[in-house]
Amino acid sequence: MDSNKLTISYFNLIDYIALFDNQADATYVDTESMLLVSLQRDIRNLLNTRIPLIENIKGDILSKSLLAYGIRDFSGFILQSTANKEELRISIVHALETFEARLKNIAVEITENSNDTEGSIDFKITGGLYVPTTLLPVYFNFIFDRMKANFKIKEANYA
Repeated sequence: MDSNKLTISYFNLIDYIALFDNQADATYVDTESMLLVSLQRDIRNLLNTRIPLIENIKGDILSKSLLAYGIRDFSGFILQSTANKEELRISIVHALETFEARLKNIAVEITENSNDTEGSIDFKITGGLYVPTTLLPVYFNFIFDRMKANFKIKEANYA
């Protein structure tokens, strides 16, 4: 078997239907592509989920439960503020480190394309996508739209 291909049954949590055109290809698919699509979807869902203030969620068990899944609501923040941008960046890092076990060595940076006067900030998330025996370097470019209070992915790929 090709080292980049695994049987579908091994990856129960991955969206694979859209990744192959021919039903005969359903047994084996490109695992790296599946993992990237799955990770992209799950990061977008994590960042677009809002939680109550962290102070209300205490204890090691609760802080890693569904009660703490997501990030705070930053829609009312002033995006021109360096402190607010840094708080949002730290919140993203914390959420990824807590709830996305497939992503290692996480770094989140605000990119120079940010247009905070129009209510949006661009982020670049980099890290290593864990697959058995290796880490694949990946990156995701997101934009946070304060007016809509959501994150949209602009690009995802292997570094």
